[in-house]
Amino acid sequence: MPTCTHCQTNWTWKQTIKKTFKLTLSGKLICPVCGKGQYISLKSRKKIGFLNMLILLPLLLNAIASVNPLIIIGFMVLLFCFCVAYMPFLTELSAEEEPLW
Repeated sequence: MPTCTHCQTNWTWKQTIKKTFKLTLSGKLICPVCGKGQYISLKSRKKIGFLNMLILLPLLLNAIASVNPLIIIGFMVLLFCFCVAYMPFLTELSAEEEPLW
């Protein structure tokens, strides 16, 4: 779970999910305890990006073998739920925004 870089408070799973779905346009996550802005670290953004690519894996299965589209959609929904549930465990915070390049 992420830890605030200012007050060293561990966020709960629920707080992390709420904060990441309510990201501001600047990409800041506001700490629920101290109220200071945090950013998701570059390392975490890369890990979460690769995790999100798993959602498209059933499309590859469909390209290899002809599978019922409802099964493909079902797998994609299950993988999406898994990714959302696992994402807070990969999230790390940093005090300043790190560029992608």
